[in-house]
Amino acid sequence: MRKNRIPLKIVKCLMKEAGAKRISKSAVEAMTRLAEDNVMMLTGRVLVFMEHANRTTLQAEDVRIAQTNKGEVNVCSQV
Repeated sequence: MRKNRIPLKIVKCLMKEAGAKRISKSAVEAMTRLAEDNVMMLTGRVLVFMEHANRTTLQAEDVRIAQTNKGEVNVCSQV
C-alpha cells in the first residue's frame, strides 16, 4: 500500500464542500489516490508543452494548455 502525498483530511474537506454529507475512510482514500494519479498524469502532459517551449520552469499556461488538450499532444502541427 502506497503512502498518500495529499493529506486525507484535505481531500475529505473538499468532498464535503462538494456536497457529500457522510464519507467513509475508504472513499476518502480512493479519492486521494485518484487526485494524486491525476496530478501525476497532467504533469506528464504539462512537461511536453514546457519542453516544447524550451523552458525549464513549469508555468500556469502549460497547465491550462495540457488540461484543455486532454492528452492530444500535437506540438509539431505548425511545422
